[in-house]
Amino acid sequence: MAHIMLSNKHNKDLNEFRKHCERYIRMLNLNNWAVAYELGEKGTEHNACCRYDVIGQKAVMVLSSDYERQVPIKSLAKHECLELLLADMATKMNSVYVNSIVDCECHRVINRLMNVID
Repeated sequence: MAHIMLSNKHNKDLNEFRKHCERYIRMLNLNNWAVAYELGEKGTEHNACCRYDVIGQKAVMVLSSDYERQVPIKSLAKHECLELLLADMATKMNSVYVNSIVDCECHRVINRLMNVID
């Protein structure tokens, strides 16, 4: 599994995000993914996001540069790794269902798992 820092190598928050992501990647057995980490632009809609290519098994975990500080970085990392866990299923479901329905159902599963995974 490749781990690449795409930007701001010395950013403390991004390094912490990467550390937590790597822990959840191991825990969820997502070692087949090549994962890179990036600090996103200010003013984005989300605190963090996971961009992925299921065919290439590549992902970029993005931490917004102005994420809401009251949300722990560990929780953001866990959420994005759970997104990656469901990536294959979500991609296949998007070919049958409307994207918003798939996203809603994936987040129902993610929110349940957020409470049981440490």
